[in-house]
Amino acid sequence: MSVMTRDWQDDQPYHRSGSGETVVLIHGFTSSWHLWKPVIEILEKDYDVLALSAPGHLGWLWPDGLEVSMDNAVALVEQRLGELGVGQAHVVGNSLGGAIALWMASRGTAATAVGLAPALGWVSGSIPVDRLFLASRKAVTEAMPQAAEILGSPELRQQILGVFMNRGDRVPLEEAVRMWEAVLAVDPIEDYLQVLHSFELPTLTTDQKAAIIWCGDDTLLPYDTCSQGWIDHAPYAAFSTLEGVGHSPMYDDPQRVSDAIIGAIRSA
Repeated sequence: MSVMTRDWQDDQPYHRSGSGETVVLIHGFTSSWHLWKPVIEILEKDYDVLALSAPGHLGWLWPDGLEVSMDNAVALVEQRLGELGVGQAHVVGNSLGGAIALWMASRGTAATAVGLAPALGWVSGSIPVDRLFLASRKAVTEAMPQAAEILGSPELRQQILGVFMNRGDRVPLEEAVRMWEAVLAVDPIEDYLQVLHSFELPTLTTDQKAAIIWCGDDTLLPYDTCSQGWIDHAPYAAFSTLEGVGHSPMYDDPQRVSDAIIGAIRSA
């Protein structure tokens, strides 16, 4: 069944389908679980797939009064998994979600962690993350009333979404609009952006199973400036590169992304 025709219950803060070992999917900063749809359709054939929106993102409000931090974001994810009856699972994350997955491995709450282009591995000051995301949010805010028109053709979607993926033309219009909605839904964004500047990576040990998959065409978090932190703090992880795909590659090549995830889980 295609992404367009399936009943996805899009108003929920998570999606669950399939059966088998549980694989948790967590998206990147300013995104939502919906970005995983092409991969979900493959993984659910063999796994119980649970795709979550991250705390403070589309569908999941950050709790009032709780400090925004990586430790608290991870704890909220762990709490939600417990509420959904999930114990230790394979946790796969892209970008910010990849950092959450690796954090969970360090805390012993992920059976296996797979970081797909994980965030927070950058050299301090090497990328202007706050300016990048605030500029994106400002542009989306101004363009949102004309979203259907601006994103109306596959060619325009490829151009506009090109910083995140190679094949934005494959993203259905309704999903592209939802991507913009997700950008505007992040709250509190200023506190989240502060976290991207002030954090301390956890160190993973030999008994904490982890894999890190870099994306060969990633221009948002390029390997040269955004990998060293995880190389230093997860020295025993299995490292690999998925060539020919962008930072969030779910639409670029869902089969190869799924195969890479399955391979990482089975070999960790």
